[in-house]
This record gives sequence, structure tokens and C-alpha cells, in this order.
Amino acid sequence: MTSKKTAKTDQQIYFIGIGGVGMSPMAILMKEKGFAVSGSDIAESANTIILSRRGVKVHIGEHNAANLPPDSDAPVVVSSAIDAKNPELLRAKKLGLKIFRRGEFLAKIAKTYKKTIAIGGSHGKTTITSMTVHILKTLGFHPGYVIGGKVSGWKYSGAAGDGTVFITESDESDGSNVHISSDTAVVCNVDDDHVWNFESGEVLLQNFAKFANRSAALIYGLGNDAEKIFSFHGNAKSFEIGDADNLPAKFAKWPPFQRLNAIFAVEAAVSTLPVSREDAVEAVYSFPGVERRMSVRYDDGDFTLIEDYAHHPAELNALVESLIKIKGERKLHIIFQPHRYARLKKYFDRFVCELRKADKVTILPVFSAWRPDEDIDSEKLAKEINRAKGRRDFANFAPDSFELLACKIVSEGLKNKIIAVVGAGDCDKLIMKIKIPIGISQNSLAVENDKR
Repeated sequence: MTSKKTAKTDQQIYFIGIGGVGMSPMAILMKEKGFAVSGSDIAESANTIILSRRGVKVHIGEHNAANLPPDSDAPVVVSSAIDAKNPELLRAKKLGLKIFRRGEFLAKIAKTYKKTIAIGGSHGKTTITSMTVHILKTLGFHPGYVIGGKVSGWKYSGAAGDGTVFITESDESDGSNVHISSDTAVVCNVDDDHVWNFESGEVLLQNFAKFANRSAALIYGLGNDAEKIFSFHGNAKSFEIGDADNLPAKFAKWPPFQRLNAIFAVEAAVSTLPVSREDAVEAVYSFPGVERRMSVRYDDGDFTLIEDYAHHPAELNALVESLIKIKGERKLHIIFQPHRYARLKKYFDRFVCELRKADKVTILPVFSAWRPDEDIDSEKLAKEINRAKGRRDFANFAPDSFELLACKIVSEGLKNKIIAVVGAGDCDKLIMKIKIPIGISQNSLAVENDKR
């Protein structure tokens, strides 16, 4: 792979699943490096629209082998959501094209930069990656970056930068994060999310260890597993939630876990580049937040509409506890969309425990992503929440369209309520459906963020 300065537009690259949250920023980065980028996705989305506007050719609809660039030896990058029988993937294999999983290609990208910061962990890596990029941009650097989420106010989640430093979120879900070598690696925490993609929980821990082993410096969050698997590293620093109190007093309004995220970002910046800790701390304070992270979509002091990406019980716990603290006398209604059947099955009891803390719960159908159905579903989750709560009407399953659900929510009244739409799937579409019936312009709501 050539650098941004030497790449030619006749160099092609193709992304299968190009609209994915982890794929689209890579496509933008490669476009900025001068490559002729194209790809496919099953449905149009905000990401595919952005890519098309940037000059990326995007095929929307059923995947078709004919979508691959003709008469080309273009490498192919494949999303983890793509099935092995995908016709485009099968065609690429038949043609003998180079095929990369997301993490493998990130490793290729990283080699084109002088410095690399790779940020992993079970929860919070999108925020920490974004904070690190924000720090360096604020201090005058021009980093290349790939972020698996949208930062409030930023047009793009990926950029080529000037070739000096590359900052990337490194996702462990498919194990391909072990390919990237970094000057600084961050592992903010270690949980058993995605464990179903590995032979065992121990193999998942080994994956994090391999990721850390390919770094010159390691920054990690304290925990029993972390202490065990990172003890080998000779250049490591660890932090825990109590260290959040070491930031200046003005950070006190931030939740503790977000202050800890800021510490990880500051340490990543100062460990890799000639940046003072004082300047980095000052820079991170102006971080605008990541969308779908306790994002306030509407608030009139009586009714508040919140959107959040939480899809693991640990993330749900942090969200629910934060909402309980701010709700006062208002009722908390959580609308939750489980993400993947395997995750729902593994953490079923923990989801029940967290969701029963609300005043009312609505469960949407499982956003199944790329896993087949298991012997558990959203309706069973709603029933178990009711059993645990000792009420028949506490939680309800909502299989209807977002339009119908939005109408029902509004008809029940919005006064004296906090409604939180929660999940990592497509439940964000419900937000607009709720806004429309109550006469609020879709463009009039400034997205706020409480620094989560």
C-alpha cells in the first residue's frame, strides 16, 4: 500500500459491507489517500450516502459478483457481518484477489504511518479513540484515524491525515485486532463480550494479550483479568476508576467512567507524541462527545428523549444508573433493542436485572446482525422481566413498526418522563418517529451530550 502522497487514482480497492460503522471510515481514509474506492451494502444508510457524496461508488441491494471492479486485481476488504457464501466474496476468491478482514486491513493501513495508536477494550474504545483524535487535532496535529462511531459535529469518522500518526479503534469481535502493531496500545477494560466468537473465554483473553504484545507501550484498565494477561508487558501503565478524581475540578460534572476515558486518551497522546499532559488535559475538556452515547435528542425540562448505544449489560448498567440519578420525580421508560441473539442468550439474566430498574420497559425485536436465531428472543425477555418484577404490564414486547410504536408512545403522554431508546442496531430510527408527532422540527434539535 502506498502513502497518501504516492497513491494513484487507478489503484482500486473494494469493500464488502462498506456502509458498516467500522468499514465506512476506512473507505473514506483510502479515498483520501488517492485510491479508487468502491463497495457494496445491502441497504442505503447515512454512511453510504456520505460515501457516495465523497465520490465512492456504492452498490446498494443484494450482493452481486458483478459488482466487483472488472479487469482489476483490487484487494477486497470484508466486513465481519459478511457470510462465507456471499457471492462477491466467492467471486473474489475465485479471481485470486487479496482478501482482508477489517482488522487485517487496519494493520496494513497502520504501516503507512510513522506512529500508530491502537485502542481496544470491551467498552468505551470508540469514545477513547475519538478523544485521542480530538486532543491531537486541537493541539495542531493532523492525524489519520478510523473511528467506529460518529463524533458530534464531525462530518466524517475517518481521515488520512498527513502520515505522521494513525489512531484507530481496534475491535476484538472477530479476533483480527491481533494483526496491528502499535507504538501505543490502549485496552480500557476486559469483559467477555464477543466470547461466542472464540473457543472459550480464555481464548478471548489471549486475544487481548496478543494485541497488547504487538505494542511498544501499553495503557490498560485495572481488573483481575487485565492484571493476569498483561503482566508480561515491560512498558505498561494501568489506571482504575479512582484515578478519575485526578483530573482538574472542572471535570467533576463528567461521570467517573468518562473521566477515566479521558485519562486513557490523554495518556495515549502523551505516550506517543511530543505533547504535554497539561495541554492534553485542557484539550480533552472540549471533546464534543460521541453520538448515541447518552445523547439528549430533546429536553424541555419535563420530557427528555435520550438515545444510547448500550448493548452489553455492563454498558446498560452505566446508562441506567446515570439516568436514575437525573430523573428525579419523572418516570424512566427504557426502549431496548437487544443486539444479536448470542449476546441476549449469554447475558439474559443480567439484562433482566438491569432493565427492571426502570419504571417501564419496551423490548424491540432482536437486531440479529449476522448471527442466526437462537432459542431465545425479545418476547421471552419481556416476559422474564415481568416475572422478576411481579407485574404483567411492566415490560412489553413491541414487534410492530417504529411508526406504530412512536404513535403509541406519544398517545400515552410524554409529560414527566424520560424516554431512553437504547441499543446498537437500527433503533435510532425510532427517535425521528417520536419527534415528528410532537411537532418538533427534525432539524431544530441540537444534539447535546453529557460527556459520556
